[in-house]
Amino acid sequence: MLGFDPRSFIIISAALGFLCAFVFAVLQRSFPTEIKGLKEWARAYFLMTAAAVLFALRGSVPVVFTSYLANILLVGGIMLMYAGTREFGGLPRHHRVLPLFLTVLSFGLFWPTFIEDDYRLRLLLITAANATLFGLCALMVFRLTTQHFAEWFTGAVFLFTGGVSLVRFMAALLQPVNNDAFKDVSILQHIYMGTFSFSVVALGVGFILMVNQRLRAMLEHAASHDDMTGARRRSAFLDLLERELQGAPRGRFTSLLMIDIDDFKDINDRLGHIAGDQVIVDYAQKALGELRRADLFGRYGGEEFVVLLPDTSVEQACVIANRLRLATSKPSAWGVPAYTVSIGVATVSDGRESSMSLIARADDALYEAKRAGKDRISIAKGLESSVAVLCTHPNSA
Repeated sequence: MLGFDPRSFIIISAALGFLCAFVFAVLQRSFPTEIKGLKEWARAYFLMTAAAVLFALRGSVPVVFTSYLANILLVGGIMLMYAGTREFGGLPRHHRVLPLFLTVLSFGLFWPTFIEDDYRLRLLLITAANATLFGLCALMVFRLTTQHFAEWFTGAVFLFTGGVSLVRFMAALLQPVNNDAFKDVSILQHIYMGTFSFSVVALGVGFILMVNQRLRAMLEHAASHDDMTGARRRSAFLDLLERELQGAPRGRFTSLLMIDIDDFKDINDRLGHIAGDQVIVDYAQKALGELRRADLFGRYGGEEFVVLLPDTSVEQACVIANRLRLATSKPSAWGVPAYTVSIGVATVSDGRESSMSLIARADDALYEAKRAGKDRISIAKGLESSVAVLCTHPNSA
């Protein structure tokens, strides 16, 4: 016997739960709507706070509130944590499974609460439900696409709390327990209740870390990517190009494509700037669909794009460039006018050329393609290619 009043754990849990609920309610109002799950986490903490308050009032108000409703609110709060974690990860909610689970548990708690006061059976039902839900939450966190410290920490807390609930379930199953929750002063009961107080804070910290990590990723993406096309911004692309050239070993080819939408000014003048924007977005989407995972696609300015092709010879670059040129003939969204592109190709293999020099050679090749009639590919001067036909013939497939 440790001589510690169980109500102390419950009151601490209620206070910490309310604090976490308030924090997530504020975050839900102030953070971008693209970050999902904050509303469910706030509601989860409000439910668990209400459950803790009702538990603490045991003996002062009817058992329907302090035992039956309190246990349902507690499990409902954990369910909302699970639902919030799924939404945060971009997964659909279980609109039927979770309510069904809570309904079955409510019927299961009815007998040991109102028909025959059986604390042991209630404890078995609640700890089994908690262990299951915390385990599912841990699994969900560990399956998120991005895994950083925040995800590992939160998943570990879920797993630890679920493990303690499972141990408490096994102990209640194998050993006799006191039939009064406030007279159960076993070491396991103290650990079980203390774990909840710890988990309330630890999970709140974990959720906040996950949200901050997501917000940071969103801000970094917004800073480095063009909001219209999703392509890399010019400054971000140039930084990556410089790193690629500096890190490329001697003898490895690196190719660069400069792409320009033909007669773009005429499209704007004839059809308006909205049509011009539609053309830019349409081509960016088509081009991204033609590139490899390692390739980098950037918007160099206006209607001009640039593509970095690591470990790619001039022959391979011409093949990719031709795919990007022919992509304009694929079906477009309604209202997008027909258009073509011209492409300049430059390749370096000695690893000594600067990024601006490589861009200048690709840009010269681009304007050579323009002068040759547009809707074609041109390679930088000094490059020989066994597939040069792809860089000179406008109808090569």
